[in-house]
Amino acid sequence: MSMPRSAPRSAYDALRQGATLLTATRFQADVLRHEFDRTCLAAGLRAWPSADVLPYPAWLERTYLDQDRDAAPLLLGGAQRRALWRRIIGGSGIDGIGGQLAGLVRRADEAWRQLHDWQIPLAALPSGEHGTEAVIFAGWARDFERACAAANWLDPARLAAWLQPRLAPQATLLLRGFAGDVPARTALLAACGATRQAPAAAEAPGALWQQPCADSATELAAAARWAQARLDREPDARIAIVLLDSRQMDAAAYRLRREFAMAGPELFAAAQDEMLARTESFARAFALLELEAKANPIERISALLTDPWLDAGSASARALFDAGLRRLPLLAVSLVWLAREARRQAPLADLERSLSTQLAELRGPHRRTLRDWAGCFSRILGAWRWQAGPDSRLAAAWEALLDELVSIDLVLPPQSKAAALRLLREQAERRLPATAALAAPVRLLSADDAIDLRHDYVWVCGLHEQGWPPPQRPQPWLPYALQRRAGMPQCDAAARWRLAQAQLAALLAGARGAVLSWPGRDGEAELRPAAALSGLPALAAPIARRPPPLWDRVATGAPLESFADPGPGPLRGAAPARGGAALLDDQSACPFRAVARHRLRAEPLDEPGPGLDARGRGQLLHAALQRCWHRLGTQQALLALDAVARRELVTQAIDDALAAAQHDWRIDFGPRFLALERGRLVLLLERWLDLEAQREPFTVAATEQTSHAHIGALVLRLRFDRCDALASGGQLIIDYKSGEPKTADWQGDRPRACQLPLYAITAPDVHGIAYACVSRRTFGFKGLVADGVAGPGLLVSNSWDEQLASWRAALERLAAEVHTGVATVTPQARACEYCPLDALCRIDEPRR
Repeated sequence: MSMPRSAPRSAYDALRQGATLLTATRFQADVLRHEFDRTCLAAGLRAWPSADVLPYPAWLERTYLDQDRDAAPLLLGGAQRRALWRRIIGGSGIDGIGGQLAGLVRRADEAWRQLHDWQIPLAALPSGEHGTEAVIFAGWARDFERACAAANWLDPARLAAWLQPRLAPQATLLLRGFAGDVPARTALLAACGATRQAPAAAEAPGALWQQPCADSATELAAAARWAQARLDREPDARIAIVLLDSRQMDAAAYRLRREFAMAGPELFAAAQDEMLARTESFARAFALLELEAKANPIERISALLTDPWLDAGSASARALFDAGLRRLPLLAVSLVWLAREARRQAPLADLERSLSTQLAELRGPHRRTLRDWAGCFSRILGAWRWQAGPDSRLAAAWEALLDELVSIDLVLPPQSKAAALRLLREQAERRLPATAALAAPVRLLSADDAIDLRHDYVWVCGLHEQGWPPPQRPQPWLPYALQRRAGMPQCDAAARWRLAQAQLAALLAGARGAVLSWPGRDGEAELRPAAALSGLPALAAPIARRPPPLWDRVATGAPLESFADPGPGPLRGAAPARGGAALLDDQSACPFRAVARHRLRAEPLDEPGPGLDARGRGQLLHAALQRCWHRLGTQQALLALDAVARRELVTQAIDDALAAAQHDWRIDFGPRFLALERGRLVLLLERWLDLEAQREPFTVAATEQTSHAHIGALVLRLRFDRCDALASGGQLIIDYKSGEPKTADWQGDRPRACQLPLYAITAPDVHGIAYACVSRRTFGFKGLVADGVAGPGLLVSNSWDEQLASWRAALERLAAEVHTGVATVTPQARACEYCPLDALCRIDEPRR
């Protein structure tokens, strides 16, 4: 049934006289209400009744509320309706539903709505024990209907049919923005005497052009530049950019905001705001609520601690806490552990209180009513002092979400926390009205929102033959034959064509000019223009270029200043320079790196990973070897042990090292990890002690000893792993390594590894330096010693005194650079490969 057109009078005149205007979408209602207020202001009015303009679903609900509430069934809200579908589908006993439940609920709800919109009786659906998707849906639909009947519930899909016999004709009911007819809606509105109201403008657009574009991104850029050029000539013009594929709306809005960023961001707005669940404040709320008492991924905790908007103690203290947490061999932490660690640091008292409150809230029953969960969620967010943001609409939206969650108790039994949060997230997949689009000169609209809204100029994107008319997409859960008999346009090519033509005409109605464009490609697929564009002239006027980016404007429109970088300046004070031997290593590799790391303290964050990283494994190895030699003291004591005693020594040293690591890091490795790590270290240490037994006699003079070394004008704090007093005389400095070091890094004017050469020239009576490589890939000594010192893997220097002099000269040059503040970005070959500071030094910029 077609709705008759209204008499040629202004809809706004009718609204002043008390008429009701129904629209197809919420955005249309907001725009018409806004324009009604503008016409009243233009007429000189200082006060007027609010226009009764509302979307059709809202009018249905209001009309229902006007009925006798005692005799009326309870109308389900959207959240309650979806929850009922969840209960029915989840309890149907079909295997494999769990991970797909949310998608099945959406599709079932859509099929149920179409079933009633097109007045298909439930009895017409197929039935059977097993069968197609249509049979399965039919069973769910009958269960849904029985549940509603048993509880005296009315779902919104049946509301129009329920209201139809209960409404009298209304002479002041107008329609605007409906491009097609839906039988249930048409029957109800016809019974009410509603009339369709066309825009107060000519039906046909003034001029039409077509515009081919390379792809969708180029198409949007062209539309933006065209709109900017129109505004330059007509500042008061109202322009719509219409996107036929609403699935691309978010990406299109992002691109167009970039196009208008320089021309004036207030000129453009999209009709659809960002989805609530994706807003920063709502995403932060869900991140806080998703914290679990027992185990939380370290990435989630890190994001929480570094959140700049979190009001839980000092931001710098939280950042340092996060940096320390990342160094631990953890993939997940409990809130109990996190609160205990925060309690150790005074600046984190607020963080500890928030965590403790959340723990107390989570200690209740595993399953609770949704009312209880809503209260729990509110108290947790209150403990974190979370706020929805400066936009009061967001705060109201959050309260509305919690109210909807509470309302689901009518349909669902007590739920777990995960289920309650999942329901809350699904409800947050909605958008607030885009108030900025009401006054913006240029709007990005979907086809549904743009119908029958008057614009001076319109650009329609996406008119290619695969997208317009929209492709045939029958409802897969309803029998195709039933859909055809009901006249659903997605099952009839002719009906789809007629509907598409009517929609396009409604999009362009009243415009003084319109551009119809299409992308030439979609990925690898080539596209052709839709048939509706046949015979249209190409857009003749050149599209104005957008303004240059901000940087180009600054570079070309303002004088640039230059200045000489004085550098960081010389070191001051007599205290040891920060960084120890690593300071000279970094100065040798790149002077800028040394300044950045040790004076500016720029360090990359560690990446958490499973188990111990290379540094953690190296620390355990160092600790176990140190304990072995602390007990032995000499090679002679080692040689005196039999195999059983040596195994006992090694095992005890490893167990002590593991216990100390757990105590220092305040974590429990767990029995499986301890067994694996103990086995690895036992094999390495026993093999290493066998190698130590082959050396010349020695006594371990010191292990893990700290000293201060003077090199040039610098004082450095050093800590060597081990110093052996040799029977042949002198000392051998040993540095344990679990990697693959190279003795060649000690040589040259800028040695890459300065630690052992620095010990050699600053410690007394040193006759050799050596790496002790203790790993499965590299095993043995690598060193350089004076004549008379022997041992496996140790190379004898031709002249030890000359070698010491060469090291002293090279290291004193590096020390002088450090002291005077040399900070040039002059890296050695391959020094940048693993340097994490490239973003700070921006070395690639001069290379470009």
